[in-house]
Amino acid sequence: MTTTPYLYKKIQKTIREFIDEYYRIDCQPVGQRLDVTDQKLEGTSKPSKAQGIIETILRGIDIGQITIVKLSDSVEFDFESIDGGHRKRYIKMFTENKFCLFDGRKYSDLSKEERNFILNTELTFCIYDDLPVYEKGYTFRTLNLTTDVKHMEMLNSFGDIPIANAIREISRKVKGIKSKPHSLFEFTINADDVKKYPWLSFVNKRLLHDELVARIFFRYYDTNEQGETGGLGTSTDTDIEKMYSDVSLTQEKVDKMKKKVIKLLDFLEEMAYWCKRYNNRGLTQKEFNLFTRLYLYMEYEYGDYNIEEPHNFFKGVNDAFKPYMLKHEDQPAKLQKVAKLGWSNEKTRSEQMRSSLTEYRPTASVKQPVEWILEDFDIAQYVTVKDKRRLFPREMREFILSKQDYKCAIDGSKICMKTSQGAHIKAHSKGGMTTLKNLAMVATHHNKDMGSMSVTEYKQILGA
Repeated sequence: MTTTPYLYKKIQKTIREFIDEYYRIDCQPVGQRLDVTDQKLEGTSKPSKAQGIIETILRGIDIGQITIVKLSDSVEFDFESIDGGHRKRYIKMFTENKFCLFDGRKYSDLSKEERNFILNTELTFCIYDDLPVYEKGYTFRTLNLTTDVKHMEMLNSFGDIPIANAIREISRKVKGIKSKPHSLFEFTINADDVKKYPWLSFVNKRLLHDELVARIFFRYYDTNEQGETGGLGTSTDTDIEKMYSDVSLTQEKVDKMKKKVIKLLDFLEEMAYWCKRYNNRGLTQKEFNLFTRLYLYMEYEYGDYNIEEPHNFFKGVNDAFKPYMLKHEDQPAKLQKVAKLGWSNEKTRSEQMRSSLTEYRPTASVKQPVEWILEDFDIAQYVTVKDKRRLFPREMREFILSKQDYKCAIDGSKICMKTSQGAHIKAHSKGGMTTLKNLAMVATHHNKDMGSMSVTEYKQILGA
C-alpha cells in the first residue's frame, strides 16, 4: 500500500521571535496534552515540569523539536500545535513572570545576560502543511512512541472528531469550547492552587477522568451477538482506540451514546452524594468502577427500573463492599480464602475484588465484583422494575431454562431464550422472592396473560 507523503519544513526561530509570533499559534488545541493536572507550576521537593524546561534552556541544552501544522481554515490562528505544547506554553508563561525557577527567581529577577540568553536561544520548528484531523493525531502518536505519554493522552490527540469531543467535554472544561462538563467532575481551586473534587477522591491526573468516561462510552459502542449495547463487558485500551478510530461514528451516533452515558454519570453523582454523607469523601476510583458496573448490570438485566431509596441502595452496596477494603487479618473468613477462578491467578477473594475493579478484561474479571457484591446485597429490595418480565437476571433465566430442558413450565412446549420469559412461581405481589427457587421459564404469551398471577394460579385456571 502506498501513501502520499505530507510536506513539512524545518526552521530555526529564537525564543524572542517565537514570543513575538505566539499569538499566531494555537498552543492548546483540543487534541493537545493538557498541563499536568493538579501539579503546580512551581515544585516543592523537586522542580516542576515547567521549571525543568526553563532550567534546561538556561543550561544551554536543546529542548527538542517543536511540531506545528499550518491551518488553512482558521480565522484566529495561522498554526496549530501537534507536539511541544507544554514547552511553548511554559516558555511564554515564564517570560510573563507567571512562575519562578526552583531557586525562587522569576524572569524579571534574572540578570540581563540570562534573559538575553533565553531570548536568543534557538528553537527548532517542524512545520507541516495543512493536515486532516486524523493525520494530526497520528503524527502526535508517532512522535511520542518512545516518550512517556499515557494511552488516554494519545487518544485525546485524535482532535476534533465527534467521539473525542464528547468524551473530553463531559470530563472537563475545554479551552475555546462553550460546553459544561458533567457536574460529577466539578471542582474548586484552593488557596494552594490545587483542584478539589467534591464528588471524587481522585483527580484527573493525565486524563484519568477522560479515560473512565471513554471506557463507559465503549460499553454503549460495543455490540453483542444480539445486536445490543451496554451491559458488562470489556473496555480495554485497544477497545477504546478502536472506537476512536471508527470513521463511521457520526455525530448523530455519538449523541445517542452520550445520552446513555450522561444517565449513568447522573447515577454515579447520586452515589457520590451519599458517599459524601456517609463516608465524608467522594467516590474512590474502585467505587466509581463498582457502581458503574452495577448500573450497567441493572440497565441490561432489568430494563426500565427505579431505585426508590438511593441512600439505602448506596448504604447496602457500601456495607457489602467495605469488608473487601479491610486489612487481611480483619476481613471475614470467606474473603481471606483463595478465589478459585479459572481465569485468574491464585488470589484471595479480597485481592481479586480489588484487582478486578481496575481491570477491563477479560469479561469474567469485569463481572466478578458485581457477582460477589450481589451475594451480600439483595438488589431486589432496592430496585423496582417497571417491566417485570426482566426482573430475573439473564444468568438465572438461562440456568432455569436449561434445567427445564427448554420446555415451558406451563404447557411443556419447546421454548428458547427468545421465545420465553421468567415468571414467579409464587407471585411477586404476594411476597414471592426473585430467586432461582421461585423462577419458572414460560412461553412469552403465557407470561403476558398471567399478569400478576403466579405460575401455580395460572396453571390452575388453564387446567394445565
